[in-house]
Amino acid sequence: RSGDHLVTAGAHVRWGGWKVHPLVSYQLNHRKELAEVTPDSLNEEQALEHTDLDLSLRSTRIDVRAHKPSEDGSWEWTLGGQGFSKTNLNDTLYVDANSSLIPDAAIQGGGVFVRTSKPGTRLRPSASLRGDLHRVAWQARPGLLEASEALQSGGDRQYGMVSGAVGVLLDVNASHRLGVHGLRGNRAPGLAELLAYGSLRDNYREEWGNPDLGLETSHTVEFQWVKSSEAPHGWTGDAAVYASDIQNYMMLAPSGEENEEGFPIQLHQATRASLWGADVNAVWVPRWAAMWSMHTALSVVRSSDAEGEELPWTPPATGRWELRRSWSNVKQASGLASLVLEASRDAVLLHASTSWSLGKRTTLNAQVINVTNQTYVPTLSLLRNLGIAEPGRNVRLQVVYAW
Repeated sequence: RSGDHLVTAGAHVRWGGWKVHPLVSYQLNHRKELAEVTPDSLNEEQALEHTDLDLSLRSTRIDVRAHKPSEDGSWEWTLGGQGFSKTNLNDTLYVDANSSLIPDAAIQGGGVFVRTSKPGTRLRPSASLRGDLHRVAWQARPGLLEASEALQSGGDRQYGMVSGAVGVLLDVNASHRLGVHGLRGNRAPGLAELLAYGSLRDNYREEWGNPDLGLETSHTVEFQWVKSSEAPHGWTGDAAVYASDIQNYMMLAPSGEENEEGFPIQLHQATRASLWGADVNAVWVPRWAAMWSMHTALSVVRSSDAEGEELPWTPPATGRWELRRSWSNVKQASGLASLVLEASRDAVLLHASTSWSLGKRTTLNAQVINVTNQTYVPTLSLLRNLGIAEPGRNVRLQVVYAW
């Protein structure tokens, strides 16, 4: 059982040359898990006996943003501030506070930022700066004999963060654009990374947090190239190459041990990490056949920790190629068909789809996912612990009639 409630109020105000946008929001997420699901699971006696998780997450947030657009080639500015409060509360009527996955805790924080750029010229510089302060406080869980001393007595952590970016875009000519950006980013650990201690049965693992995790700080350099075309045919696309050095990179790593339920125990840890990667997207439309097009997307990520080993959960290099064919005014019908090939170390997959508009009211959609019915477990699957593969071939047929 889960429940979500969201209330948001905002406004748009003009003040001189500035556009001001205040926003207030409140959100409640409730989640409950039962160890046994029976026809009478929701009566009080069953709930008291079988509830493993009964959790409420409440979040209140205030945002104010002011934007001053560029006029006659002047600098464009955005100023803003944010404040928030989040609480994690376990219903101890049903769940022992010492056995819950995450203890009762609260996070408060706020930040301010400024961004500026100068559009309208061939050379467009930009810069941003942000400061944040986060505080995490939690209650004691003295019943966890194996847990760290910080969880035995409760405590708090504070994280001050300063981040920013500088960059420039250059229009080389009407078809080519180059860009380079340098970024410094920060991330404070979340409640699970600090305080989780227990089984996640829906993800088939046990997690142990680390209350001593520090602030994650990254430095990144990115280069970008964009190729555009005014003609409806030819090549268009973009490519980006980036490299990052991350101090206190937080990750969930296997411990090599299992708990009493047979779930693998995974630990929240931090290491110094290096990442680099490249992304390429391209579209080609032949001059002699505008109804055909070829779409390509390539991605590669390489990572290493302080010992030179690949980081857990690093996605594999992937390639995606799509051949499209469109039709129009064929006996008052128009349509689009595509054939997609996806390849990675996980699997080589083939997909096919078509969509036809028959007149003004009727549309037919058909799709076949995993045409060859490949069996595979994705690198990033949460079910990898159990060796559960992705579903096989999936055929979908849809008829849409509008009136």
